Amino acid sequence: CMANGTELCGMIVQNAGRQPIMLSGLLQYDKPFEAASCERGQLQWNHIHPYFLGCSRPVRYTHDLKELWINSLDGTRTVVVDEPHILQKAPMLFKRESLFRYCVTEHKWDLSRLYFAECTCEYCVRLLDLEASYGVFYQQRCSARFGLFCPCFEVSEVTHDSTQWSILEPMKFMRVHVCRGCAYNSHCS
Repeated sequence: CMANGTELCGMIVQNAGRQPIMLSGLLQYDKPFEAASCERGQLQWNHIHPYFLGCSRPVRYTHDLKELWINSLDGTRTVVVDEPHILQKAPMLFKRESLFRYCVTEHKWDLSRLYFAECTCEYCVRLLDLEASYGVFYQQRCSARFGLFCPCFEVSEVTHDSTQWSILEPMKFMRVHVCRGCAYNSHCS
């Protein structure tokens, strides 16, 4: 969010919810309650197709970023992103070359939280395939590179007919366990 002349990290944030959001950054030398608003940090939602075509924006930041705060514009919902594998802060053993797209949407039942995850589970599925290469005795190398969780939204069962939303919710939040030697989430739970 705040450039000071060093190499910038980044991601694309898409508002897939039903209300506008505000992006703020807490730097390492800031006090815990002094997050600075990002330049052009307000992100609107798409009134016609909120779950599928939400408004998106690239977010660039330096290694000084400690936490990325995402708040609803009315201040009722929030999520704090501080996972180093998502923020891609140095030193990292594995850094993605392309900008990944993360979606923000309302929490299913908690009225004070937002979900923050990758817009599709393609990357998480790729990590599940890769972790088999690390075998049982090298899981620590896998977790150092990719982390232990991969949050994503499963959207393969989404229908464009809103009458089916009572059966299949538009974006189901998943927190996939990776680099733990598990073939399925039930093995790690």
